[in-house]
Amino acid sequence: RQMSKDLSQNGWIIVTGGGPGSMAAANQGAKDACVNGEICSLAETIRLPFEEFVNEHVQDRTHHDDFFTRLEKFSRECDAFIVTPGGVGTLLELSLVYQLLQVEHIQNKPIICVGYMWRELREWIKSTMVNPGFLSMEELEMVHYVDRFAEATVLLKGL
Repeated sequence: RQMSKDLSQNGWIIVTGGGPGSMAAANQGAKDACVNGEICSLAETIRLPFEEFVNEHVQDRTHHDDFFTRLEKFSRECDAFIVTPGGVGTLLELSLVYQLLQVEHIQNKPIICVGYMWRELREWIKSTMVNPGFLSMEELEMVHYVDRFAEATVLLKGL
């Protein structure tokens, strides 16, 4: 929540999937930072059988019928990606954006993974993809890994 508030106060618009948990916290932080009727908290939603609502902090949203159009819009329109701990959907989003950055279909869009689980993924990628030559060290370094949201905020402001 605090990271989104800080970033929104610095001109960033926060976009999430509109769901509960960390997405709601991110939307709330952005909404809290808005002044003069600005829109700071957006969502790219998709209907899921276990999530039938959009969190109350979303100011505007676009609904998608499938993951493909949602991911395409995220990758095309977002300027940076902050990846928080999550499940398979989060991993899908991270993988897609990482791939697009790797093959230069998108450029100059930082990916910052926050939390210990992503450091473990980095180590797995390094041992199973870099060491055999499927991925270069330069490509591995395209994704930033931090432990705390405050570190992500500082990193993003400095890029």
